[in-house]
Amino acid sequence: MADLRLSRRASDELYEEAERLGAFSPAYARAFIDAVFAKADLLRQSPELARMVPEYNDPAVRELFHRH
Repeated sequence: MADLRLSRRASDELYEEAERLGAFSPAYARAFIDAVFAKADLLRQSPELARMVPEYNDPAVRELFHRH
């Protein structure tokens, strides 16, 4: 299983989005966070599912987008 770390920026943005969503619907905010972490688990198990980040040109640095 691969090591997975969120950047500080990603962590901050995730928290901010959850706060924004939670103001309207705490249940939706929780579902959003759960979905993001489910994708993180998927990425941890199968990192090749995510694309390599072109700016880093390093196969160990990958990104997976989440739409809600």
